Amino acid sequence: MSGCGSLHIVAMFDPITGELLETYISKGSTGGCQSNLAAVSRLISLSARAGVDVYTIADQLKSCPACPSYVGRTMTKHDTSKGKCCPDAIANALIDMYKEMKNSIFSDDIETSNVKSKVIKKNTEDKEQSVNVKNPCPVCGEELTFEGGCNVCKACGWSKCD
Repeated sequence: MSGCGSLHIVAMFDPITGELLETYISKGSTGGCQSNLAAVSRLISLSARAGVDVYTIADQLKSCPACPSYVGRTMTKHDTSKGKCCPDAIANALIDMYKEMKNSIFSDDIETSNVKSKVIKKNTEDKEQSVNVKNPCPVCGEELTFEGGCNVCKACGWSKCD
């Protein structure tokens, strides 16, 4: 909740690295500066695609001055998100989502650590060739591909959607 109403934030992260890729921010049915939120969302996405890390993006958002509407609602209704303005609240939400994504990836790494460190040897024309797999399937060890929000193994059909 912001000073002008509710905000809805969707953040897309790389399923392998956990890095921020894109954001979509929209206001709820009441209040808010939709054009400004669209601009903020697009600039966050542009920065993320340019390789700017989420903490640097959040630092810039947090440096915005306090919004009178946000502070007023915080003082009267006590139902706003952590922060002093919409960009600050967005920064806090992005950091929370980023940490959750990193924790998710880290816990997946622990579950499949024996597979991730595995070097797959493929036999091609009677020559053995070592292939390092960056995102291996937990079932067969082949490379996973990311399609439609899911990790999919083309070799055995395993998939996981988050």
